[in-house]
Amino acid sequence: MRAREFVAALLGSYLLYVVTAGCAAAFDSLERASVTNESETFLDRGWLSQALLADEQAEFDDATAAARAADTALAEAQADLRDLRAQISGLPAGSPERAALEADAAELEERIENDLRPATYAADVRFHEAEVALEDERALVSTQVRDLPEDTLLAFSRALNNAINSGLIVDIDSEHIQAALDGAYDRLQIRALVKALEEEAKFARRARFFTEKAEATGDQRFLEKAERLRALGEARKEQFMERIARYDVPLDQLRDDVVASEVEPGHEYDDPPLAAAAREVGKDLRQDAREAARAVRDDIRETVKDVREEAREVVRDAREEARDAAKAAARDAREEAREAATTAARDARAEAREEAREEVREAVEDAREAAGETTKEAAREAIKD
Repeated sequence: MRAREFVAALLGSYLLYVVTAGCAAAFDSLERASVTNESETFLDRGWLSQALLADEQAEFDDATAAARAADTALAEAQADLRDLRAQISGLPAGSPERAALEADAAELEERIENDLRPATYAADVRFHEAEVALEDERALVSTQVRDLPEDTLLAFSRALNNAINSGLIVDIDSEHIQAALDGAYDRLQIRALVKALEEEAKFARRARFFTEKAEATGDQRFLEKAERLRALGEARKEQFMERIARYDVPLDQLRDDVVASEVEPGHEYDDPPLAAAAREVGKDLRQDAREAARAVRDDIRETVKDVREEAREVVRDAREEARDAAKAAARDAREEAREAATTAARDARAEAREEAREEVREAVEDAREAAGETTKEAAREAIKD
């Protein structure tokens, strides 16, 4: 009888595990169904390597553009300086024109030496550092991704898919991959890791938006909002990093425990300690299954919460942008109205002046004609007399 109870407990635990694993599998299948040719894409090691190098590649691209811009600005200034010197050489010494050009040349030369040349050097240093960082990270990532187990490769690719498709640059690199390998992370832990870095990147991007607005407008309130967003991003990152430890017991372990158990149906456990141990094993398995199910439910609940929070943030940002757009539109309308009024007044004054001139011209013509007629009449009268 005790053996039957033990077998029933084990079977109950296994069924609970099957239901939990089935929910997770169904959740996975729904995610896979939303992506065309997911197996081919998510098992593409080259695709994952490029995704992991996205932040280094973005920094390299920015550094390249900055170096080119600095080189162009320096070359244009040097060309302008040569032109000024050529003009100066053709003017007589002591002339006012030469003195003015010499002052312009001295000012431009000072700008080249104090501003443009140091900026070009700094841009070149940044470019070379970004180039080295990209190549070093590429070498590490290529080796890691090449040796990744297929299930780990699939988990990382799927977790990064949304960020890549939305254009979000996530700061994930070889250190995070190595941490996942060292910790033998499962699908849930990898998802939590990527989500933590994604939250950090998402709020940092929003913070940069308000920092740029603060620099453009001089409004310090935008800087305060940027700081709040960065702090919120760090808090969200920590929340997801904490889940990695919570998901430390993989779901597959429950199945392995059940399969590896040496329970023989119908075997009678007459030994009381053995029967007690069997009951404890069944209790542990049921507890593990409940914990796994709770972890899956918590993950789904947190995902829904995250989606709602993101939606609220999008709405808040949209309202803020709408208010700014309305203010800008009102300012532009006022400027256009003032400009239209000024133009209308100017045109009215010009038209009035033109009409006045026309009236004067007509009066002069009339006076001339009247004077001519009077003169002719006087001449005729004089002839008669």
